[in-house]
Amino acid sequence: MLRYLFDTPRVEFPNTLHVDFYDSVANVESQLFAKHGWYKEYERKVFLSDSVIVFNIKKDTLWCNELWWDQNAETFSTDKPVKLSQHDPRQILYGQGLRSDQNFKNITIIKTGKLYNDGHENFINVPDSSY
Repeated sequence: MLRYLFDTPRVEFPNTLHVDFYDSVANVESQLFAKHGWYKEYERKVFLSDSVIVFNIKKDTLWCNELWWDQNAETFSTDKPVKLSQHDPRQILYGQGLRSDQNFKNITIIKTGKLYNDGHENFINVPDSSY
């Protein structure tokens, strides 16, 4: 962790970052990993970059290269490409931009479709193995 006290104080995490998010009774609700991040102290915002992964206890998983975490609003957001794997229903979504609450329960992908997945469909339904 590196601390900078210039005109805008910030803390940089140059060698990976792991965050656990807890519910009201101290159970882990979701986790976040990134190879790099920096924290704007006065704004209480964290910029995450390079191989960002967020997942929750429902096994929903987000992959992206840049993500903002606003601690005041308790939200995640990005305007960059995203890949979201949802467990129920089992599907993979691709898009450009995302907004989500911090516990990763209410997720909105801003733009989806073929344009954001190299011309392929924007989701894949995976059949249940019991069929």
